[in-house]
Amino acid sequence: MPIGFAHPHIRIADIARSLDFYCKRLGLVEIARLVEAHYTLIYLAAPGDIAKAPNAPAPMLELSYVHDGPPITDGTRFGHIAFHVDDLGETCAQLAKDGVTVSVAPQPQGFAYIVTPDGMTIELLQRRPDATGDPSPSVLG
Repeated sequence: MPIGFAHPHIRIADIARSLDFYCKRLGLVEIARLVEAHYTLIYLAAPGDIAKAPNAPAPMLELSYVHDGPPITDGTRFGHIAFHVDDLGETCAQLAKDGVTVSVAPQPQGFAYIVTPDGMTIELLQRRPDATGDPSPSVLG
């Protein structure tokens, strides 16, 4: 079951303030943005990781802004960690067989969710053979 790091998901309260911090202060680069009716997802990567993207998906940070969402508190900022897998269905089946809770079964968009022993969420993303740094295939592909 080969696995590859995809992204941590962090909920943010203010897009402009967050981008100022992550991009201007830390030097990350916005590589994709998905705006939906109720939320915006922004994918950031380190400049050095983007250069590796032609050979493998670049590790990213996913910022999530919920339009008109409830206030974010310290306990609700962290969303999940995501990993790429070669075969989403097979991976979920094996994990379930091993006693891991699959909280969201594999979806046609190429994602599933599992739960850690401590109750945290992990997103599994179907690795695409043609992926060249494609941010989160579950939402952009």
